[in-house]
This record gives sequence, C-alpha cells and structure tokens, in this order.
Amino acid sequence: MYCSHGASRYLISLLLAFACALPATASTTYYVNDASLVGDAWCSAVGSDANSGTSTGAPKETVRAILASYDLEPGDTIFIDTGNYTLATNIEITAADGGSAGVYVTLQGSPAGAVLDRATTAAGTYCLLLNTADCVRVSGLTLVGGSAAVSLRYATFCAFSNG
Repeated sequence: MYCSHGASRYLISLLLAFACALPATASTTYYVNDASLVGDAWCSAVGSDANSGTSTGAPKETVRAILASYDLEPGDTIFIDTGNYTLATNIEITAADGGSAGVYVTLQGSPAGAVLDRATTAAGTYCLLLNTADCVRVSGLTLVGGSAAVSLRYATFCAFSNG
C-alpha cells in the first residue's frame, strides 16, 4: 500500500486520537478487616464476609472472601486493615486474579500491622499460594506459619515488600 506523506500523517494522527480516546482500565479497591476497629488505618466497620468488601464501611472479613466474590483485574488492590487473621486454608491466587504486563494486583497490609497466620506448619500449607498468578504485589503484610509463608507455582513478576 502506498500513502503520500500527507495521507500517512493524517492516518497516524487519526490512530493516535483513537488510541487516546480508549477508556482507561478502571481499578477496584477492596477492603478486609478483622472483628476489631482498634488501630485500623482504613476501615470504619468490622469485617463480615456478608459485606460487599468494596468500601471502608463494609469490609469483608477475609481475603479468601474477596477472591471468591470478585474477579480481580490488573490494577486492583485489596487493603488488609490492622489485625491478626488466622487462615484455615491457603489463600490461593490464580491467573484469573493476577495482574498483567507490569500492572499489579496488590495485597496491601495496614501500616499499623496486618498479620496473616496460617496457624500450622504442615506440609503443603502456605499463607499465600500464587498459582500461575503473574504480577501480584504483596506489601506491608507479616506472613506467619505454613510449611512456607509463600509458594510461587509458575507465578512470575511478583513483588514482595515491607511497606
């Protein structure tokens, strides 16, 4: 195909205008809180898995309830407020709830302290099992127990930090 310089500039301008007009991917913020408001950084209500988990006034009680209720998308964040969370089972994040191409799904712990406690060290138990979940960021959480705190199974570009 042959285009004159003027036509190709017009085509490029049109393509750029179209690309810029595409809607940005919206991210969603979720909230988890224990049964206490003491020292909370974000939530104004105690957690309940009957809540929506999409506002500070209606947090879920567990991360697993967020994962069961919603399909996380790149850019989404789960804020886990101050407290100790005893885990009866592994929190498993799969590819369906992971991030992509450098746009993370984030689990963010409270600056006042959020502890995920697996409460066992039996083989095959973890606080977090990232199973084919790429681009997951875990920040500000203390992970206790399990045969290992975290297991990465075919998960890439994941990040862990204290803050």
